[in-house]
Amino acid sequence: RNRDLTEVYQELQKIKHPNLTVINDFVHANNNTYIVEEFVQGDTLQELIDCRGIFTEQETAKLAMNVCLGLEALHKHQPQIIHNDLKPSNIMVRSDESIKIFDYDISRTYKEDAKRNTCLWLTEPYAAPEHFGFGGQTEPRSDIYSLGVVMHEMLTGNTLTAERKTTYQGKIENIIETCVKINKDERYPSVEILRKDLEK
Repeated sequence: RNRDLTEVYQELQKIKHPNLTVINDFVHANNNTYIVEEFVQGDTLQELIDCRGIFTEQETAKLAMNVCLGLEALHKHQPQIIHNDLKPSNIMVRSDESIKIFDYDISRTYKEDAKRNTCLWLTEPYAAPEHFGFGGQTEPRSDIYSLGVVMHEMLTGNTLTAERKTTYQGKIENIIETCVKINKDERYPSVEILRKDLEK
């Protein structure tokens, strides 16, 4: 992309976590950032949804907990890193059912004094309202919103309705509803707390 991602990738290289792809090297040249990223064998979650259909609640919770662990590593880093584009096609599922989050092309470091994001490249169905300028800049709870949409799609085959409403009804309905609240102050305050609810 025509964007200097040096700051983000410098920080990503410092983070080593089994649920995040390793950034081996990067260079910014000719108004583009080129990345050498770990090769991961497996299928994207999007490919699995397309091929096999919906997942059980247990499968969904297990995968989401692993995603939470990867996001925790990003969010606890200083400065915090917001993935900003979490969606099924950016989650790789390996044969042993472990996962890797990848594609940090629109990730950003959290700026304490920023009122909104400077860039708005995103995948709309998974993007929290703050991506569009509502409620300030994106932050860890924005990734939580996206994960809520991902879980909803795993369980129903669909993202939210045009009005950003859920259609899923089941054991983890309240968890998903909390993730996708329009007001980010009503969402889970951290992926760690979300993960603990999923473990229950």
